[in-house]
Amino acid sequence: MKVYLHLCRPQQWIKNFIVFGPLLFGGHLHHSESIAITALVFLCFSLLGSSVYILNDICDRDLDRLHPQKASRPLASGAVTIASAAALALLLMLTSLALTLLLQLQGQMLSLLSFLLFYLVVNLLYSLKLKHYAIIDISLIALGFVIRVLAASFAIDVEPSRWLIIMTFLLALFIALSKRRSDAIILAQSEVPLRLRPSMDGYSIDFINTSMNMMAGVTILAYILYTVSESVTSRSGGEYFYLSSLWVVIGFLRYLQLTIVYNRSGSPTKLFLKDLPLQLVVLAWIATFIWILR
Repeated sequence: MKVYLHLCRPQQWIKNFIVFGPLLFGGHLHHSESIAITALVFLCFSLLGSSVYILNDICDRDLDRLHPQKASRPLASGAVTIASAAALALLLMLTSLALTLLLQLQGQMLSLLSFLLFYLVVNLLYSLKLKHYAIIDISLIALGFVIRVLAASFAIDVEPSRWLIIMTFLLALFIALSKRRSDAIILAQSEVPLRLRPSMDGYSIDFINTSMNMMAGVTILAYILYTVSESVTSRSGGEYFYLSSLWVVIGFLRYLQLTIVYNRSGSPTKLFLKDLPLQLVVLAWIATFIWILR
């Protein structure tokens, strides 16, 4: 069971907390029904995401065997057969789609199901072919985060802000670039030629550093503009939302420090779970929102 749990990568579920963004910024934080629906959206995308990870591991098992860190994955190491992994992926996928039946409100079930299927199609295209092309690969990863936000917005009947969509896309690009930087460092430090992923031919450490700095700056600007926009302040009553941008700036600085100074850019999820300063910044950001909305 431990091997199969490793295959599902439940630690990656933390990425799906992005679905609580519309709940927070849309002023529905005190609505118990909206919280329950958002929690269901979180579970659906988590299960579907695990099935996508398994599919991606099936497709990448040969390349993963050449990777110094990914070689220990269940499929790459041979601990799990392709047939059993595929069966588990199908089970998780069907369970995720079936959970949409719990949304009995008219329109919400159809919307969530449509977004889940769209998310699945995007990830299938990514896993089977498009992840081999630089920039397209990280753009599809970012699109996956946008789909999550849109699904959560429509599920709780909150109109998604254009700023929230832009900010989500930019933040996801920033995180995806940090993962590519890890592979670029491995390639640069390797004494023998490695073939980690075809898309790495279109990346270099300098290009990634420049792109990450650009994404960080634009994302911070988008966040500040979003928090002072009339749609956010009037909807939630939080006229002091802009104060939370201080923690966003500090958070980006810490992430850039970990990535560029300390070269700890492998898995963003593991990076967050192991770095106390980064966790404290996120907690402070959440506490600021609670204080503003009290």
